[in-house]
Amino acid sequence: MDGYFKVHRRILTSQVFANQIALKIWIWCLAKATYKKRYVSLKIGKGERTVPLMPGQFIFGRFKAEEELSIDGSTIYKWIKKFDGAEYEMITMESNNQYSIITICNWEE
Repeated sequence: MDGYFKVHRRILTSQVFANQIALKIWIWCLAKATYKKRYVSLKIGKGERTVPLMPGQFIFGRFKAEEELSIDGSTIYKWIKKFDGAEYEMITMESNNQYSIITICNWEE
């Protein structure tokens, strides 16, 4: 992966910064998000599907995240659901039985 992203200093006073696992997962989410529109090819069953991703989106899979973060998959999923909930409102997640697309809220900012 090339490029960079900016993190505002206000993260120091956020709920996420107070928990090291949450912070690691959040920074991973920011790093995974695409910065321009692109298409991702996914193998689903015996077929293949092309999924469009807009800026601030990425494909989420609990098992792949577990492998990349070295954190238990259920812990990752728990935090992703919290980020999607009313308390945090940091992401939105669209899921089906094959994959989930996560969108970072306020990506443009």
